[in-house]
Amino acid sequence: MKLWEIGNELYGRWQVGWTTGAGYADRFVRFAEAMTEADPSIDILATGTPGLQDDDWSQALLATRSPHLRCVTDHTLAWTPIGPRDDPWDIFQGYMGQPLAAGRQYRSFRAAMIAAGVAQPHMALTEMQIFASWNPAQAQQGTGEMTREQMVDPATIAEAVYFAAYLCECARLDGFVNLIAHTATVNHGGGLRKRHERVWVNPIHHCHTLAAPLAGATPVAATLTCGAYATKRAYGCIPQLEQVSILDTVTALAPTGELVIVLVQRGRQSLTLDLHIADLPPATTAEVASLAGDLPWSRNTDAEPNLIKPHIKQIKIMHGRVTLDLAPCTVTRVVVPPQQKK
Repeated sequence: MKLWEIGNELYGRWQVGWTTGAGYADRFVRFAEAMTEADPSIDILATGTPGLQDDDWSQALLATRSPHLRCVTDHTLAWTPIGPRDDPWDIFQGYMGQPLAAGRQYRSFRAAMIAAGVAQPHMALTEMQIFASWNPAQAQQGTGEMTREQMVDPATIAEAVYFAAYLCECARLDGFVNLIAHTATVNHGGGLRKRHERVWVNPIHHCHTLAAPLAGATPVAATLTCGAYATKRAYGCIPQLEQVSILDTVTALAPTGELVIVLVQRGRQSLTLDLHIADLPPATTAEVASLAGDLPWSRNTDAEPNLIKPHIKQIKIMHGRVTLDLAPCTVTRVVVPPQQKK
């Protein structure tokens, strides 16, 4: 075991051993020194506050100037109370745009780490989930008509789109984020579900599989032109958003030569994308794998375990161009093989 996070959400009173910013900074230094003395080969992660805010916790941690302070964690559990007067689509699009707001915070925190003398600063996202809660008694600001069945949560296709949107944003941070993980594998976050003798998977499990070819790949430049949306208001920890691009992407060249393109569709309507592959040797076919639900709150169940799963097909590439039809709340992976030998 080489990767260790010192503490877990110790800024919160819900944790055994919770403490103040100054208390955690002291613990971090003492634990990091003792642990690396026992095994100098380990990597140490420091616990950060949600969103890595410029608060007493972060300031105390950066003030330690510890040589072991190289990577700080964040838990992207954006809590949102939801009630019957909310707009279910607006909440979905709020969650889908939240990674862009988080990216702005991460860039600011990277600058703070550099200013504090951290030579090669990094972040790790060690918990990630849509964290909505149904609260019909709460006074709502909206005029929508929502039911509990329309709430997005970790079991829905929205969780897969949420993860993929974070993946795209973190790729733009040029290596600052070096780890993205959900929490426990079974019945909490990771996607595997078990009830009595039945085992099935949430859509997020399939999304992890679709993203696997990005491991070890080198990001390449991509230009994306599309429409944008704005949300009606803030929801819990999610701010009101403006100019959120309907599409997002991370594009990379795998070590084996394939071009891997992951596309995130967070809009309300289907759209058609003209994909132009430039500056690479021409290929004649590509594999397209799509993960989609009829609605953002669609999910797999023990009764219908394969309702949402990847659909894979081969398509033709004509003069470096591919046309893709993208349904709402969809994650699509395109794999273009290396130049085919004649």
